[in-house]
Amino acid sequence: MMGLTAVAEFERSMINERTKEGRELALRKSVIFGRKPKLPKKQIALIKLRRADGKSAAAIAIDLNVSRNSIYRALSQ
Repeated sequence: MMGLTAVAEFERSMINERTKEGRELALRKSVIFGRKPKLPKKQIALIKLRRADGKSAAAIAIDLNVSRNSIYRALSQ
């Protein structure tokens, strides 16, 4: 059994190494990690404009059919 454990640990270290190399390569190619933004840049600009006009985040969220959290996330960008 000890031999099998050693092989599994070795394989896991190889997977980690390949994953790290892949991430580094992606970063050099300017790949953006994570989920794509739900709102396009035009909508984010619209949200900021409406908020500057004094409209509440809840009202903006209803108008655009998104959550208030999405509105606050857009405003923080």
